[in-house]
Amino acid sequence: MACCFSKSTALFAQSNSYKIIGTVFYEKNGRPLREVLINCYRTHRDTSQQKLRLEYLPEYQSTTDKEGSFTLTLDGTQEYMLTFLSEKYTYSNNFLSFKPINISEGQAMQVSVGMYKGENKILKGKIIDQYTQKPISKAQVYLQGEHTPIYWLSSNTKGQFYFQDQFAEKYNLRISKPYYFQLRESFSLEKKGVHTQVFPLLPVRIGEEYYMRSFFFNINDFSIDEARAQELFFLLEMLINNPSVSVEIGSHTDARGDDEYNMMISQKRANVIVDFLVNKGIDPGRLRSVGYGESKLLNHCENGVMCSNKEHLENRRISVKIIDFDEE
Repeated sequence: MACCFSKSTALFAQSNSYKIIGTVFYEKNGRPLREVLINCYRTHRDTSQQKLRLEYLPEYQSTTDKEGSFTLTLDGTQEYMLTFLSEKYTYSNNFLSFKPINISEGQAMQVSVGMYKGENKILKGKIIDQYTQKPISKAQVYLQGEHTPIYWLSSNTKGQFYFQDQFAEKYNLRISKPYYFQLRESFSLEKKGVHTQVFPLLPVRIGEEYYMRSFFFNINDFSIDEARAQELFFLLEMLINNPSVSVEIGSHTDARGDDEYNMMISQKRANVIVDFLVNKGIDPGRLRSVGYGESKLLNHCENGVMCSNKEHLENRRISVKIIDFDEE
């Protein structure tokens, strides 16, 4: 038996809070397991999408002591799930679920959790500032796979978050924090063990200029197709998450072609990006478009200088410059 309770977990609560006194042990011989990380999630059931969403509650994170014990005090009106993370031991049920329960205020419920030998696949993420390398706390981490619940995690005071892979699939990850650009990645944990990964977030700074290196217009083109639109969503999300930020969108060409034509088409390219953002709901007063043509080359490839196509491409870019925001 992997887990047992001293109270039923299926009744509605009559109290505002209740205490869980738990013990985690090795199922084979009953030996208590120390340093098992316990994460607590509030359960949200989305009936329209038929998808379970788990909201991580960092204030309830706990670790078992040398006796294998842990204690939690939970709101009696909410539904929760607990996970038990250990590199060398695993919990067969994946989650321990608690629905509102019928106990008196302050009364404790005894819980025993048995784990067995077996390595897990655990992601130990650390979120840091890309410039200062300092950890970022309270960053929001969104995780979703095809068959799993939706996870809403939050980094702790050390910038860390933990995730245990149960379904061996590819996950989409999104990390956001006010005054930072949102980070999007996909990952899968193929091997068992603890996988440590650092996720650097790019901060928003007044006067800072960022280059969108993966965003390109074709020659003589200034339209935004579906692929280019996808590249702009990181900028759109930053503006949505930081409503006080104003930016300049700059478009730059290389030195090939007529100078006046390059200036004209770069302005059109900057304009269509601003139009795209406005159509997505961004206040036009927060946006400025500037076509720089070939006036701000990054290398030596000026008019009359022989350069490779790769060298010319270094100068073809879209820049995003932070011109104003409310620093709190």
